[in-house]
Amino acid sequence: MSDELVKRLNDLQRQVDNLIKPELGRWVTIVPSLYQAAAVGATVNYARAFVENKKATVMVRLTATAAGTAGNNIYILLPATLIPASGILTTQPLGTAFYLDTGAAHYQGIAAYIADVGGLPAIAMFNDTTTDGNVIGVNPAVTVASGDVFSLDVTFEI
Repeated sequence: MSDELVKRLNDLQRQVDNLIKPELGRWVTIVPSLYQAAAVGATVNYARAFVENKKATVMVRLTATAAGTAGNNIYILLPATLIPASGILTTQPLGTAFYLDTGAAHYQGIAAYIADVGGLPAIAMFNDTTTDGNVIGVNPAVTVASGDVFSLDVTFEI
């Protein structure tokens, strides 16, 4: 094959790849949601994902506009297109998170995939150790309130 023909075939293949999975290799806007035993109203300040091969990097910043349900795990739900690969441990650290409980405290912790909530991948924040008993919302017992701010940066295999 001539070099020109190979170049043209490669260009066509890239165009086909972009039609099949246009988000591959570039940042795209996503629509996450906040959850504490039920959906919690929130304003998404920033939410983007970058998918490269089987790796997803997700950055989310949101502010609660309603209250959650006391004593339940707090999750940030991601779009179904970002379901982690099987085999990722439910308590495997995936990144960092920050929760500003307005008027009360702030919590920093590690973010981990720990659940499938309504068919969506759910990211939660662990307090200090990665066990199910140390998820923010349960330990410490915290209720999401309007004005609370969440920040999440995670990377995982899809």
